[in-house]
Amino acid sequence: MLGKFVLWVSALSFISYGLACLLDPSLPAGYAGLAIENGDGFAEIGAMYGGLQTGFGLLCLLGALRAEAYRPALLMIVVVIGFLAVVASTLLRGIKSIIQVDSSLPPLWAMV
Repeated sequence: MLGKFVLWVSALSFISYGLACLLDPSLPAGYAGLAIENGDGFAEIGAMYGGLQTGFGLLCLLGALRAEAYRPALLMIVVVIGFLAVVASTLLRGIKSIIQVDSSLPPLWAMV
């Protein structure tokens, strides 16, 4: 039951964000502080953020609706999101070891 809930929430989130990014590629570019200067930039941002997110969401939706796609869709969420978390954590640790961080500041995750 929890797996279906995770798949439905993931599908709704990824499809919504992906379609918004497909329709307006300047949306994710603005969040990242990027400027899109030509048509190639719009195509790249639209495909990467819009297409990839929408496809990820559709696979989650498929897993929520069809029994044979349930486990692969959950595994995909664990692997993809887990890998991103490991990479982000490793990068943050690496950056923290390179620069001196003021320990009186709250941790990065608390600021989000």
